[in-house]
Amino acid sequence: MHQYHLDEVIDSQLFPFHFIIYGRYSFLTREAFFISMFVERLNITMVDRENYYNHADPQKFGSILKQNSIVASYGHTPGDFRRVFTNEMEGICAMTIAGNKTTFIEAFIDPFDRYIWISWLVTSEMMLIVWMLIRWKRRRLSSIKNIVQEYVDLHFHQISFFILSPPNLRNASKLENMLTFCYLVAIFHIVTLYESIVTSNLSTTRYGKVINSIQQLIDLQVPIIGLESTIETLNASRSGFNLNGQETNRFVAQTCSYARLGKQQLENHFHVIREPLLSHYVVYLLHKESILQETLEKYVALSYQADLYRYWDHFIPLKSIGFKTARAKLMANVIEFDELMWQFIILPIGGMLGALVFLVELVWHKFALRRQQLTRN
Repeated sequence: MHQYHLDEVIDSQLFPFHFIIYGRYSFLTREAFFISMFVERLNITMVDRENYYNHADPQKFGSILKQNSIVASYGHTPGDFRRVFTNEMEGICAMTIAGNKTTFIEAFIDPFDRYIWISWLVTSEMMLIVWMLIRWKRRRLSSIKNIVQEYVDLHFHQISFFILSPPNLRNASKLENMLTFCYLVAIFHIVTLYESIVTSNLSTTRYGKVINSIQQLIDLQVPIIGLESTIETLNASRSGFNLNGQETNRFVAQTCSYARLGKQQLENHFHVIREPLLSHYVVYLLHKESILQETLEKYVALSYQADLYRYWDHFIPLKSIGFKTARAKLMANVIEFDELMWQFIILPIGGMLGALVFLVELVWHKFALRRQQLTRN
């Protein structure tokens, strides 16, 4: 294979004037970078960029492809055109916005961001403030040392409140007992809310089935959207897709290089089906009388020899681009299905431990009553 060099491709005397590049090219894909570099190197003027994607409507090639024009297209396009094939397979892939995934343990630690813990902290501190005011008003706190000691002791008592096992407070007044009861009810509702959110996270039915294959797209008739030319290409190449659906859960037909780059850089935002909807080579189409074919062939070969296509696939730092995704229906992070098996281990163990603690407390209470009766006798 002949090793092309840049001087062989760029000849200022051969191309002293401006050519016009017509057609549609991809945004943030290898075709976009290739055509942009090709135009810049040859001092060609690029006009009529109808949109940012390289899916050109085959029915419009007759009017788009003028004498000095290039269109990046897919596969075997009918018509009398000159074609320059690239060296690697490209295609159309299906991608969609994915909910954040978390593990089972992370769901227990932080099931609903920070609101549960904030509500518990605010409720506890308000209870402590009221408690200290009651004690201070009844003159049970005579010194600053007693105030600090009482404040610290109440924090340890709150741990017992949080597991719904309030301690026995000595010499407590009716107002203090009422405050204890109200705090216990508040903690009970907070714990109930915590458990309900965790249980809601464990339910995968409201998030829909995870689609990982093209056959699932066809069987479930999930809508696929995209540019008109992309949908037309899919409709002409493969059958069985739902290309006219209006459901909320839908996939976007996108070039595979762009979809995989987005998946790589923003893994938690996009879900891409590995199997492409359509696989073929990217072809640069030229008018049958165009004199750019030989130069374009050399430049394509030079780009692959310099490994520019692989570089372009990872060129854009998508991490710095902010994606605003609306997930109004997702109230919390979705737990991966493989992690759900832990609910059959952790939840029964937690229930058994809770029952064991209840039995121990019951036995200890009866033992204390019997001991008190023996002491009186």
